[in-house]
Amino acid sequence: MPVSIENLLFAFFTMVVARQIAVYGADAITVYRVGSQAESLCWLICLGFSSGITAFVGQNFGAGKWSRIWKGVRLGLVVIVIWGVLVTALFATSGRWLTGLFVPEDGIMAMGRDYLLILSTCQIAFCLESVGAGAFRGLGRTLPPSATNVFWNMVRVPIVHVLSASSLGLNGVWVGIAFTATMRGLCVFVWFLLDARRRPKTDQEPPISIRLSETPDPVAVAEAENKSTAQSARFLP
Repeated sequence: MPVSIENLLFAFFTMVVARQIAVYGADAITVYRVGSQAESLCWLICLGFSSGITAFVGQNFGAGKWSRIWKGVRLGLVVIVIWGVLVTALFATSGRWLTGLFVPEDGIMAMGRDYLLILSTCQIAFCLESVGAGAFRGLGRTLPPSATNVFWNMVRVPIVHVLSASSLGLNGVWVGIAFTATMRGLCVFVWFLLDARRRPKTDQEPPISIRLSETPDPVAVAEAENKSTAQSARFLP
């Protein structure tokens, strides 16, 4: 799926959810914006890790270095999950304080505490998604993470609508966002694990297309030899 279409759909679904949040007033929009900024502690790091894993996996996939791929993925997974645990603990215990750094008002700080407490449940899923999506793209399979992303962002709209109409109110919106984000991350990661089971575990020869691209062109080699011979002949007595 083209990245432009994926981003377009994501923006559209985000606007629909934001419209649902706006029903609860300006304070709810403020909490949503502030909470999103706080969440960047996790998703920005995850985005960087995902890009790094994509490059690392793609390079070693082209070289047939499967053992390095799995070693790098495991190491990246451990590092990013540790970071996810730290961010989860921060959001769960210090949501009011984090919100107060941006908007030091009691009402908004209380709402921000609820937002970050609920959204803390999906931070580790963000981390898992970043590893799975990055590895998928490095292996040349861009459809699984894109399709999963679009599906769960689309499903988020009716879930948020239903939960916000319940006794949860505004917190229902946060629960809907956290639930769909968690499911999205888990689906991408589990899909990657299933795909990894059918992949080689030891180093192999690079794909034939890569080997052929590295094979010297006989015509180019002959022309280079003739040119070298002609240049050498100028120095003969």
